[in-house]
Amino acid sequence: MPFKGFCYSIFIAFVFLWGCSNPMTSTLLSNYSGCTGSSCTSSGSSLTGDLAILPDPDKTTIASPVDVTDLVEVSGSCQDLNRRNNRILVQVFESEDTASTPYIDNSIDTYCQDSVSTAEFRSTVSGATTIKQQCLFLTNGVGLSDSETEDAKYPQCFNGRFSFKVRLGRVMRKDPYIADVTDANPLVSYIVRVKLRTIENGVLSDTAWSNIPVTRYIAKPLVEAVGDTTAVRVKLKVTPAKFRDIRYTIKYNWEGPTNVLTVSGTPVGFTNSVSGTLVAHKKADFPIKSDGTSIDEYWHDGFPLSAVGLMPGAKYTYTITGADFNYDYLTFPGPGVIDSGNATTVVASIPAAQIIKNYQDITNTNSCRFDLSGYNGRTGNPFSIEWRYSMASANWMTTDPHSGILLPNTTCRGGTSCYVTGGTGVLPATMAITPNVPYYFAARSYIDTNGNSQWDPGEFVGEWSPSTGINESGQVVVMNTCTFRTP
Repeated sequence: MPFKGFCYSIFIAFVFLWGCSNPMTSTLLSNYSGCTGSSCTSSGSSLTGDLAILPDPDKTTIASPVDVTDLVEVSGSCQDLNRRNNRILVQVFESEDTASTPYIDNSIDTYCQDSVSTAEFRSTVSGATTIKQQCLFLTNGVGLSDSETEDAKYPQCFNGRFSFKVRLGRVMRKDPYIADVTDANPLVSYIVRVKLRTIENGVLSDTAWSNIPVTRYIAKPLVEAVGDTTAVRVKLKVTPAKFRDIRYTIKYNWEGPTNVLTVSGTPVGFTNSVSGTLVAHKKADFPIKSDGTSIDEYWHDGFPLSAVGLMPGAKYTYTITGADFNYDYLTFPGPGVIDSGNATTVVASIPAAQIIKNYQDITNTNSCRFDLSGYNGRTGNPFSIEWRYSMASANWMTTDPHSGILLPNTTCRGGTSCYVTGGTGVLPATMAITPNVPYYFAARSYIDTNGNSQWDPGEFVGEWSPSTGINESGQVVVMNTCTFRTP
């Protein structure tokens, strides 16, 4: 019996080995037919309907800033009716005119064609070797090629999905041949278009082209304005592009109170503002410098530098733009200008001087003294200081800014402290001092352009010091008042 069992086992093993020697195309699937490469056809597809290719909802239109990357991914869904021999044709145009010549066409290859306007994407020659820039990359599934020696250049519909990346270049405008980078010459989109092609039993089938507009632009910079309490400066903290050559320009406008447009009810032709450029086309420094010159943290300094610095009582508006230096706009087809993006605007208000001390000389009740704090009170202030007074109200500088009476050029004028003596001091001798009636004083900064020691229409000026301040007890009180006790 053991011998019989051994023989039976040999018989079974022989039958099994004989069965395995059949060609590998044999299968338990009755409708299977072997295939290799791109000649494969489907095997009894059960899907019905039409071929289809459709970008994802968030990919129907794409906005791609040049300061992030030059590669843009296109993805979506597709229906290939289970036809294995399928491929996706990709073309990319530098405008919305799909009748023009595409600069990416994977029916040719995966490289940028030399017709591309972005010069950096064209082929170069090194010795006897031509070097091309790859501009199409597969990112999902497998790819097809027409020869084994060529890189895969056709994305496929793979499990109902497709995706690939294309290389996009410079910002394109409606007319790239003119030196106009304003809205009058608007941005135009690149067009990436795709269609699905299948071959089934020798029959070629195509979907219609599906177009995806992609707009290239320079992103608005992320900027924060921070006041510096230890120095007279505004810190502009810019978050720059770290891996792309985007350079930044900071322009500014400083504006004083609009009430200087009239003097004593008489209109004057004067705008109380000054504009300028702090820095132009500055590239980010990595690592960041600590001297305030890096675009990452740029300081707009005030005095003691110069009168172009920060004036107390003025509002500073900064506009920061990025310009695209990734690509050479100076060559075809550009007219020799660098394209810039939309500006980011930040505003910083420099507080006016504040009266922090208000006291009378105990030996002379016919006198008062005021001390300023804030930016006006700092050493090296390059701005002139003007003092005026009024008996109308504590808030005359707000309700009627031009009603104040100018103090003569003595200890009050141009100084951060004002010592007032009634009758014979800095008040005009012709003025009759009224005892026990409050006088209200205020100071402001200005640029004394004509050197006559008083503000004149046409000279830049800041806000008046406020009427209230905080006393030593921490209470908000009227600080600009003085009452003369005796005539």
